[in-house]
Amino acid sequence: MEPIATEMMPRIQDESCIISGVTRDEEKWRHCVQETNNALSFAVGAMYVRETFHGNSKASVSNVLFSVVTHSVVSCKLAYRANWATGFVK
Repeated sequence: MEPIATEMMPRIQDESCIISGVTRDEEKWRHCVQETNNALSFAVGAMYVRETFHGNSKASVSNVLFSVVTHSVVSCKLAYRANWATGFVK
């Protein structure tokens, strides 16, 4: 942090407490994590995905989504062809 930012930190925290209604100071590590995530959200998200999802997770999710879309399309076609369905349902 720059020296001016360090000097302003207590005032920023006081204003944050007034705005949010929180009466206690936020832990420094939590503030740092939030600021990092705000500044680099895409990179932090990519790191989370890389660390959390290993192997064939992407393939598994792709298969599930493909199955959902396929079954939705088939269901719509069946409903459209049904004799009992009115124009509103179709």
